[in-house]
Amino acid sequence: MASGIFFSKNRFTGFFQSAMKKKYLYLLIAIITCSVILVRAQSSHRPPERMKLLSAFNGEWKGEMAEMKNGKKIKTKISHQSMKVAGGWGVQVTETASIPNEEKYQSVRVFSYSPGGDYTYMYVVDNRGETFFYTGNWTGNKTLILKCAFENNSRQTIKKEVQYQFKTLREYDYKYITSVGDSIDKIIEMNMKKE
Repeated sequence: MASGIFFSKNRFTGFFQSAMKKKYLYLLIAIITCSVILVRAQSSHRPPERMKLLSAFNGEWKGEMAEMKNGKKIKTKISHQSMKVAGGWGVQVTETASIPNEEKYQSVRVFSYSPGGDYTYMYVVDNRGETFFYTGNWTGNKTLILKCAFENNSRQTIKKEVQYQFKTLREYDYKYITSVGDSIDKIIEMNMKKE
């Protein structure tokens, strides 16, 4: 009688073993499901392949800057340190230069890439209080051209263009052109080499 009300030892052992097998099966299914979700989540937040082009900036760079002022070419030393930021979605360039007869120049540039189109962005802020947002494209794998345009207080259109021309992964040329209306106001050129 007691065996009819309660499980017998053999029945209980069989039931327990069956439940444990199901438990391990459910646990295995849960682990596989979580792994698939985690892999999908990680891959969807991974920077696009195009960001590898911006990674060329990573590291420490030194070079010479030449600026045309009043018909004279003024040269100065310039350096920047660059690193990946935001989980590889951006590159931050911290730049310094000692320009003759001026305070030490400092700027920060943050580069990023749009996965929704073939656009590269550059946000710049410097110790002169200037802030600019550029948009541009890579031409092949070695040339990046970024542009910015706005109106000044006098309602004149200011255009800025920045060109990065990578000679190798350890050397690039830089050209910065500012125009007011239709006339060129300033040209800065640099040659930078990775240390």
